[in-house]
Amino acid sequence: MKKKFFVLRGNSNSGPARLEYYDSEKKYRSYSVPKRSIELNSCFNINKKIDPKHKHAVSLFTKDDCFSIVAENAEEQDAWLDCLLDLQNTPYHFEYVWQVTVKPKDLGATKNMTGQFRLCLTNHEISLVRLNSEIPEVTFQLGYIRRCGHRDCLFFMEVGRLAPTGHGELWMQVEDQATARNMHDCILGWRQVLWLLERLRKNVKNRSFSATLVYHSIHGLHCEMTWFGLC
Repeated sequence: MKKKFFVLRGNSNSGPARLEYYDSEKKYRSYSVPKRSIELNSCFNINKKIDPKHKHAVSLFTKDDCFSIVAENAEEQDAWLDCLLDLQNTPYHFEYVWQVTVKPKDLGATKNMTGQFRLCLTNHEISLVRLNSEIPEVTFQLGYIRRCGHRDCLFFMEVGRLAPTGHGELWMQVEDQATARNMHDCILGWRQVLWLLERLRKNVKNRSFSATLVYHSIHGLHCEMTWFGLC
């Protein structure tokens, strides 16, 4: 992999915030035209890329393409991602985005959802956005996902009857087995976090309810004892 020289520009009179890259710093210093320039406000999403070959990558998703840069380490990766997101300044953000091909099987066939999509994950839901679009075709709450898994270059998930599509399975093909495994791990991880948070909320609610009962019991006992004392 050849190193390139990247320049991150903010909004100015010369144009909107953008990421430029040159073959070398020398090319940049000599005012050469950049090899590519990506306007950040036109990006569909910017997020960390989990890649077994390149551990510290950041992906910029345009409407019809994906461009990735690779940092030297995790600290540099975080710094680049923070700066890119600040300059992008979008009201929404997905934690992860994967490009998938939905297969004509089960829900893919019955709901006419075959073809190229982006599978977009937040901390509480998954959306399928058709390539060259920015509007989700369907969104599933993570709680509606009964199970998910992967096999070779295929990823699948089963959703329950309360999902917008009703009960069924979605099968998606991705570029390699590592990507399918990564999707499985990330989605399963967020589901577990959501389950733990829900369990914690229920425990807090139950404790609050128990504390209220104890308070009223003690308060009632105190009033009763005071009444007897006055007599």
